[in-house]
Amino acid sequence: KDKKIWHGTLSNLKKNGESYYINMTIVPLLDRNQEIKEYMALSEDVTQEVIFKKELTSQKERINTIFNAQENIVVIVDEENGIVDANRRFFEVFEFSDLKDYKKSVKNISSLFKYNEEYISENISESDWFKQFFQTSDHLHKLIKVDNNADEQIFSIHCRSAILDDKIHYLCTFIDITELENARKKAEIAQKAKSTFLANMSHEIRTPLNAIIGFSDILCESNINNEDKENAKIISKSAKSLLHIINDVLDISKMENGKLEVELSEFSLFDLTENIVELFSINANDKNIKFVYSVDPKLPHLIISDSTRLQQVISNLLSNAIKFTSEYGKIYFKIEVLNQNNETAKIRFSVKDSGI
Repeated sequence: KDKKIWHGTLSNLKKNGESYYINMTIVPLLDRNQEIKEYMALSEDVTQEVIFKKELTSQKERINTIFNAQENIVVIVDEENGIVDANRRFFEVFEFSDLKDYKKSVKNISSLFKYNEEYISENISESDWFKQFFQTSDHLHKLIKVDNNADEQIFSIHCRSAILDDKIHYLCTFIDITELENARKKAEIAQKAKSTFLANMSHEIRTPLNAIIGFSDILCESNINNEDKENAKIISKSAKSLLHIINDVLDISKMENGKLEVELSEFSLFDLTENIVELFSINANDKNIKFVYSVDPKLPHLIISDSTRLQQVISNLLSNAIKFTSEYGKIYFKIEVLNQNNETAKIRFSVKDSGI
């Protein structure tokens, strides 16, 4: 009636019930008096185009739903404009209403985090700030955000590249690791307290133990009868064994703190192994276990090594062998020289048992 051209998309049903879509243009034809004489209609089947647009819209909605449902902060960055998109979590954490509000308030997201010497933050674009994390993606990057209450929120950032609209973009994720970091710090404090406790306790225990060892050794050298002398030797050996256990506990503490060191010194390997064998022979005899000890005659009398560590290893092997070998079983402890020159020797210690 208004004599204008009408254009629109119409939907209809086929006989089989399927929908189809037509783009239609209706043009009014006027007579000499400018009155509508008749209409001319042009139509085009656009069913496939409409279906494609609906599917595309549906996919975008699904992607947007997933994007905004993430509990981690996710941002999309291009190489020219910095952040060009961000999910819901980004605006919740940094308290911006939308991307326009963020762009108006902040020139570079780096200003929202505490300064860190590991990252370049000054005189750098927002895009390049993100790019440095992509270039070192194999490293754990931590960022600290401080809120108005001076509470710290710690994030790790991970970036990867993607081609969007024929341009390189960076998809960056901020993961809140505040609880993990707090737990780690508490664990470190607890570990330090444990190490201090073990060091103090071991010192308190070792002092009387050394006194027991010293006095029992003096008794062994004194003019007492043979039975008392043997008892004094047992006391000395037992105290020394307990002292080794305490040292083992301390070594575990040192290992946990990465402070265990090898201490080299010259000592007699014969004397070391003889003392160990003498101690464990008693335990083996109590279980009626046959203990066979053999030494290579080519074994050097003096060696330079860590006697404490060596004693710990051999003692643990023999202790386990006795523990898991049944009564009337057999244990073989063998020391052999594999090769030797003027400066070094390769020595093998082997423990074989008939146990489990």
